[in-house]
Parts: sequence; structure tokens; C-alpha cells
Amino acid sequence: MLGELFDKHGSDKQRLMGYGPLYDEVTSGRSVTRVLEIGVKSGASLLAWAEAFPLAKVIGIDLTIDPVSHACATHPRITCIETDSTDPEIELAARAPFDLIVDDGCHALHAQCETMRNFLPLLHPEGVYVVEDVETDDNAVRLRQLASLMGHDSELRLSACAPNIYDNRLVVVAGRDR
Repeated sequence: MLGELFDKHGSDKQRLMGYGPLYDEVTSGRSVTRVLEIGVKSGASLLAWAEAFPLAKVIGIDLTIDPVSHACATHPRITCIETDSTDPEIELAARAPFDLIVDDGCHALHAQCETMRNFLPLLHPEGVYVVEDVETDDNAVRLRQLASLMGHDSELRLSACAPNIYDNRLVVVAGRDR
């Protein structure tokens, strides 16, 4: 279902990366009422999240939100915030907890780690945090170690649809109650 919605709204999450089935799996049976996505580009995946979870408030953050589509910018349940996800001073706690947090921002390990430090504490105890586009197995190990130090279980997943793309790894982190 999510793969079709990603394609419908013009996101590369299914067409290029094949992430749809993973998101179907990790959100199946969950009540998703708050979604945070880091790295939004045109906002295509924000529209997909809003359609997939009709009761959810969807927040997207990025360094620049200028290219966000009109449909996304005017959607009543989508909010886009221009900010740096690695900034420890970022204030989103009032909008937490999030049932689903997706890090599709900067693919550099230092940025993924700082983003996780900032946002993993905002994850609902039964929520899921996904780091997309992890570039190497070593980076995945380091992200999983960080999640563990922060009290969360995690697993490494590979996109079967994108075996020749170097950043086809995802780190999936479970909330504390899993």
C-alpha cells in the first residue's frame, strides 16, 4: 500500500529504493497519529504519509522548504519546518511523541547520529524510527550502537529492490516498549 502511495505522490521511496514493503511491515497494526520526516525535498512522501494515515499530523523538516509542492504546503495536516535536524537546540518536543520518525535527511553518518540523538527521545514508546539510505555496513553498526546506548533495540534491513545502490540500508529502531 505505501509503495503505491509513494509512487502516486512522486516519491523515490518505492520506485528507486523499494522501501514500500518495509514501511507496510513496520506500520502494520500500529496507530499512527504523528509522523515526523527529516528531509522532505518536494514533500511527496509527506503527502503519502498523510494519505496512508488519515488521522495523522505529519511534520516535515529540512534545511530549506522552498521546493515543497503547493499540495503539501496547503495540506491541513502537514506542517513543514525549515531547520537543521542536527541542531541540538531544535524544539519539537511540544509536538511529540511521534509514532513514526523517518530520517531521510543528510546521508552522512555524523548527521544521521546527531539527528538520532535529537529525535529518538521524541519517539513514542511503541513507535518506530527509521534511518534511510545508510551508506555502509559500518555506519549501520554505529547507528545501531547509538540506538542501543539510548535504550532502544534496532535492526539492519536491506532494500531487496535496490541491490546495486550503495545506500540501500535502513536501520529500524523500535520504541522502548517493544
